[in-house]
Amino acid sequence: MGIAKNIKKCLLDKNMKISDLASLLNTDVKALSVKLSRDSLNYKSIENIVNALDCDIRLVDKKTNTIY
Repeated sequence: MGIAKNIKKCLLDKNMKISDLASLLNTDVKALSVKLSRDSLNYKSIENIVNALDCDIRLVDKKTNTIY
């Protein structure tokens, strides 16, 4: 699962739209939508998004599913 899919799931869980997130980030809705659809987010963008969503970034071992 790509990070964009996780972000979209979080938006759904929080009853938010991409436009709501774009507003929190002071960015263009279309630009954010394109980045999410292409799953082309750099680390700084991801960091800004998770902070706006009041979430954390986690490192998970793929073999054991251990969260670090």
